[in-house]
Amino acid sequence: MIKKPLLFSFLLFLVATVSYAQKTDTLVSTNGNIITGEIKKLEYGLLTYKVSGMGTLSVKVENIKSVKSTKKFQISTDNGLLYFGSLDTVNGEGAKVKIVSRTQTYVVDFKSIIEIYPIKNSFWLRTSGDFSLGGNYSKSSKILQLSFAGNLYYRNRKRYYQMNWNNQVTSQNDSIISQKQSNTISARRYFKQHYSFQGQLGLSSNNELNLKNRTYLNLTGGKDIIHNYRSLFYTGLGLSGNSEITLDSNVTSYNMEGVFMINYEFYKRTDPQVNITVKTNTYPSFTIKGRWRFDASLDARIEVFNNFYVGANVYDNFDNSSELAADKHNDWGINVTISYSFH
Repeated sequence: MIKKPLLFSFLLFLVATVSYAQKTDTLVSTNGNIITGEIKKLEYGLLTYKVSGMGTLSVKVENIKSVKSTKKFQISTDNGLLYFGSLDTVNGEGAKVKIVSRTQTYVVDFKSIIEIYPIKNSFWLRTSGDFSLGGNYSKSSKILQLSFAGNLYYRNRKRYYQMNWNNQVTSQNDSIISQKQSNTISARRYFKQHYSFQGQLGLSSNNELNLKNRTYLNLTGGKDIIHNYRSLFYTGLGLSGNSEITLDSNVTSYNMEGVFMINYEFYKRTDPQVNITVKTNTYPSFTIKGRWRFDASLDARIEVFNNFYVGANVYDNFDNSSELAADKHNDWGINVTISYSFH
């Protein structure tokens, strides 16, 4: 039988060993300080680093000389290359890091790395998102507009999944005068040199444009023209198939369209955090001669405290179809928003 003091010592040693194993990553700052902890991720120019007794730190890329970890990571750089391996320090001048894969070793400038993600992260740690609530009220017209929007993101080694919803209701004197919604589920597969392929399934409606229901499937290929820790500029081209039902008819029409996407995102993750996102989609129709649609949105947010943001959302939807809406082809609006972001 194992004596209690011996058993207690063994358990204490085991707990200490496990704790130490979880915090064996090393960060070397540009001023020479060495900090032992655990690398959680690097994105938007900030390294999330967990240190025992100090909690989680956010360290700017420009303040890091190198990092070291025996764990396996997915590392992407601003020139479109994707690596899988552990991290090691490099002797000499400059902020550099050594990426050690199964078959080869690479030395890269640390500032060229735009993302680092642990490969064996849990589902929860790979999931992020944001939720926002917006509204406007005019006392003179007694018009109240409310909006609820959100995003959920999940990523693994080469794929990126997103669920997005945006619902708006406008009422006057307790009666609904307008409704607008857009809900999508998308999956993106990444390739080398920042190329990607995306599939998107969506459901939308817009009373202002006489649209009761539009169900669609988009298939697009694209490329990140710019992707660094400050901004992302993406363009995509593809096809879209949809079915539409107008408010004044129960007849379903089927359409085939082209898709041209331009997305730009600017982010600043140092205090105060700022995020500006611009998205535009143009849809020229192949089945209805001369028809084309255009959707655009601008979302700007600034952090006020601990992952809570205030901002504004501007949207514009245009459809020149005389069959869908003979007298109204454009719908636009502005919402003031309060949002919360996690991970």
